[in-house]
Amino acid sequence: MRAHPATRDDELVSVAPPLERCGGRLGDLIAAPAAPEPIAALRAAETIGRPLGSAAFLDRLAAMTGRDARLRPRGPKPMGVT
Repeated sequence: MRAHPATRDDELVSVAPPLERCGGRLGDLIAAPAAPEPIAALRAAETIGRPLGSAAFLDRLAAMTGRDARLRPRGPKPMGVT
């Protein structure tokens, strides 16, 4: 998370979208009231310990870490599935 305070991209974060949204001042974005839907999505991801993001973001994350962070169905695999 060091990318946002430094206003520089890092390996995982592109700072341009949030900076464009708040006119270049991260403090303004943080101080703005949040909509309930995104907060609920963040809380749900936090509860299950999975990252939240687009399919492209999750693909990049998997390529970088060698681990797929997508949520999988619970329980044993069905018979015949490898």
